[in-house]
Amino acid sequence: MGEKANSVQDCLSDDGFFSQKNTVRVYNRMNDNILVYLHCQSKDDDLGQHVLAVGEHQEWSFNDRVIGTTLFWCTMNANNVHV
Repeated sequence: MGEKANSVQDCLSDDGFFSQKNTVRVYNRMNDNILVYLHCQSKDDDLGQHVLAVGEHQEWSFNDRVIGTTLFWCTMNANNVHV
């Protein structure tokens, strides 16, 4: 997927030192009505597969762990391209 047409993932908020709440949004900014198939998960949570039409987004929030790390990963498929 090209840089301009790629879906975008941003860390949007951090609500404080102790809560460390983070919000992530993944947007479909593809052209030509290309659908993005998105599947995100962590070690503890599977957010399931979502199909995003152009202009749609998927959003989730999580708190950082006090000890250790918080890791989410996603796979995206669009128009026969997999990332």
